[in-house]
Order: sequence, then C-alpha cells, then structure tokens
Amino acid sequence: MITKPASFVTMATALLVSACVVGGKPVLTRSGPGLAPGAQVSIATSGAALPDEQLVGAALHQALLTRGYKVGQSGRYELSFAIAVRPASTGIAPGDAGKDPDWISPPQKGLPLQRCKASSTRVSLVAYEVATSSVAYRATVEQQGCKLDRATTESLVKAMLAEASAH
Repeated sequence: MITKPASFVTMATALLVSACVVGGKPVLTRSGPGLAPGAQVSIATSGAALPDEQLVGAALHQALLTRGYKVGQSGRYELSFAIAVRPASTGIAPGDAGKDPDWISPPQKGLPLQRCKASSTRVSLVAYEVATSSVAYRATVEQQGCKLDRATTESLVKAMLAEASAH
C-alpha cells in the first residue's frame, strides 16, 4: 500500500487546531467515605457570591439533584465549596518547597499559536456530616482552559461528584 505524504496545508491545519486547544481532562483528587445515596444536603453560601461562585453553586445544586440528593436549608451533610482561578503559567507548591518543589498544581507552559491566556480553575468541595462534624467527602478538581463558562463549570462539578456516593 502506498500512502501520500501529508500536504503542507493539512499539516499546518493540524498544528493550528492542536495549538488552540488548552486544557484536557480535569484532574481530580478525593478522600473520605462519601455521601449516603439520596441523603438530604445543604450548600453553605457566602451571601454576596461572586459570579464564579454563583456558577459553581448553581452547577453543584443541579448536579446533586440529578444524582438523587435532596438539597435544602439543612440536612445530613453540609457542603462547602471554593473556587480559585489563576493564570495557568503559575503553579501551587508547598510553602517550604525550595527550588525544586513537589508541585500541588504545576504551572503549564503556553502552546505555540495559543489564542488565549490560559487559566487554571480549581474547585474544592468539603462535605461535613452534621451529626458528627466529620468530613464525609473532600474533593478538588482542576482544569486548564481559556475561560470559565457554564459548560466548563458543569463539567468540573460533575467530575467532582462522580465518586461522591459512599462505597
């Protein structure tokens, strides 16, 4: 079988398309026994939420309902979340990291021909069991991208809750 070499246009197009992509799969860390399926939960809010917090809160509320949880003013679990958005070129390392840190979240290098300033969005969730004040579930999800929008937020929250049910 004889194959033709790829044309310059095909190769240039592939380079341009691949260079514009920022991100990838969300990176998830989780711990704790999880939440009892179908349990009543409440979501702690800070009152005057910023737009990013409102996006995460709405996505979290909807994702919990979709998974069969009951969301109200009080419940077996109280959920608290936080969101941080930073330039993807900066990383997070322990305070005593020195010159060669063991990165918690490594910085990302920009891609050639990248059309946006990539940012890293990190969402953290802690679910406390109200009766015992113990942590039932803790998750952090992080993803690089060009902007934080509804679809990205819903994807991050979905990933965070994927393994939230008690095993």
